[in-house]
Amino acid sequence: MARPFFLFAIYMAEIAYVASSFQNPLHAEDMNILDFLKQPDVTIIQALPSKFKPVNMDVLPLYIVLLLIFPPILWLLLRWPSIALAASVLLYAATWQYGLNIPAFPRGEWHFNPFAWQLLFVFGAWCAQGGAQRLKSVLRSRITLVIAVACLLFAFGIAMTWHIPQLGPVPKWLAEIIYPISKTDLDVMRFAHFLALAAITVMFLPRDWPLLNSPFMRPAILSGQHSLEIFCLGVFLA
Repeated sequence: MARPFFLFAIYMAEIAYVASSFQNPLHAEDMNILDFLKQPDVTIIQALPSKFKPVNMDVLPLYIVLLLIFPPILWLLLRWPSIALAASVLLYAATWQYGLNIPAFPRGEWHFNPFAWQLLFVFGAWCAQGGAQRLKSVLRSRITLVIAVACLLFAFGIAMTWHIPQLGPVPKWLAEIIYPISKTDLDVMRFAHFLALAAITVMFLPRDWPLLNSPFMRPAILSGQHSLEIFCLGVFLA
């Protein structure tokens, strides 16, 4: 848990040095550390509970919260996995119904709402604790494949309308249904897109696929096993 705060200190020093070296205060403003340079004492206090988040570090508070709540979640998953997943779904629904989130410093709310994003985390843990085995017949179904492919094609078509004007805007009735596709609160469409990708991956890439054990895939596997370190390095280089 100390690594995120160490990264925070390195990040502050790096941006402050770049801003002063090039005599360009816009660097500090663009990276959202202007408040830190103006009142470092207050900002550091706000950073301890993860309320202050510079640019590119929005996901770290979510990571910390998910790790903190994982022990009770795991305890519940090992005993009553269905109840654990149901509680996660209810919390997700309550987040959308009542606008639950955590305030950020100096203004706004968390960019990655932990009350919503916990659903993806808990669902993954539920699958690892036997949920994927329970869904085996569903995942192998041709109907599931058709739905997953249709979901991805629909998402691809919507995304293309943002980049190719000739395709025209999304019909008004459809836009009213799907927009805004919230990233902060993990929109249902984002979760469905993840499920579609996961389902297709499971269908066509078995666990005993030889390439997964090849040296070619080793870097990707290690990156997944050391995701926090990879993220910290990426933030530092960015």
